[in-house]
Order: sequence, then C-alpha cells, then structure tokens
Amino acid sequence: MKIEAAAAPANGARFAATLLDFDSSSATYLNLASVAFVSGATATLGGHTLTLHDGAYTAAFTLGGTAASAYSVFSDGAHGTLIRAATGAGTMPLVQMMAAFASAAPASAASDPRAGQPDSLPVPASSHGELPRSPRTV
Repeated sequence: MKIEAAAAPANGARFAATLLDFDSSSATYLNLASVAFVSGATATLGGHTLTLHDGAYTAAFTLGGTAASAYSVFSDGAHGTLIRAATGAGTMPLVQMMAAFASAAPASAASDPRAGQPDSLPVPASSHGELPRSPRTV
C-alpha cells in the first residue's frame, strides 16, 4: 500500500484508517513515499499499534486482523520509507498479541479531523511480487 504525502500521518500522529492483515503471509508492504528513509529507523508493535520511529519522525498505524510478530524498515529506493513484515516473522491473530498489552482508550471522534472517512483499508499485495532489497529487521 502506498501512502502519498496528503494521506501520510503528520509527525506524532496516527494514520486515519486501520490496516487489515498486515502480516508475513503475503507480499505486502507499507510505502511511505513522502517520509524520507533514515538509517536506523524502527517499526515496533505494541498491542494493535505499529509505530514507526526514525529519530525525528514518529507515526502510528492501527492494525486489524492478523499481524506479524516483527517488522522491517528500509528505503523504497527513491528516498521514501518502506515497512514490511520481517522475513521469518511469525503471524498470529491480534487478539493473542493484545493479551499481553493494555489497550489504549479510543480517540474521540469529535477530536478526529478525519471523522467520517473509511475506518479500514486492506493492504494490497505487491503488484510486481518482488521483495525489497536489504531489509533491516527490527
């Protein structure tokens, strides 16, 4: 799934839609084309939230369905950032993963500037079937 600049979360913000089944069972990735790749960036999973940290930029993504147990962050080859389920990462239902974490209180729709927009988006498989090069496992 490619997220263009207009839809990319601002620094410290959460992406408006839920990413469904973003796991290691398919060739899916999240392409943040407008977020410059920074060496050492990490993507961590806590409960149902995947958080990208690169030192200066942080963004959160809500996951639904199944998720991988670990994610990799690397360059998209054109200065953007890719997030992908780490090679060899296990997949489990989020319900099992969340059992170890306290769930955060949902954000109020009144304070959500994107209220009324779709609540979830499927993460499509890579259209060309290739894996990005040199993934860094986090």
